[in-house]
Amino acid sequence: MLTQEQKNHLQTIDGKEYIITGNGKGRNKILVYTLDDGTKLTINMLADILRCDPSCARARLNTSLNPERIYKPLQKVQGRQRQTNDAAHLMNSRDWWTDPMIKLLMKNI
Repeated sequence: MLTQEQKNHLQTIDGKEYIITGNGKGRNKILVYTLDDGTKLTINMLADILRCDPSCARARLNTSLNPERIYKPLQKVQGRQRQTNDAAHLMNSRDWWTDPMIKLLMKNI
């Protein structure tokens, strides 16, 4: 997956492979992940392949290096709804005394 130019700039630092771009103070290190089948990928490459955010690609690469899990299609997530306190909506604040259970409660106090 890496181009020949990227392979030329590949360096190993502390057991991890990086693509070094730029020179002098403007050097950038991009971490290269090697999958179990020998394929070398960066986070942005995987994000482009899966059409997802780089955070999703990073999470996949940090979790597993198995190509079947890495290239698995994305799951569509339905919009999550905030959980609100439903007890506040159970009783109308203006007509609370008309509820039969409240009347029974008030009789026994």
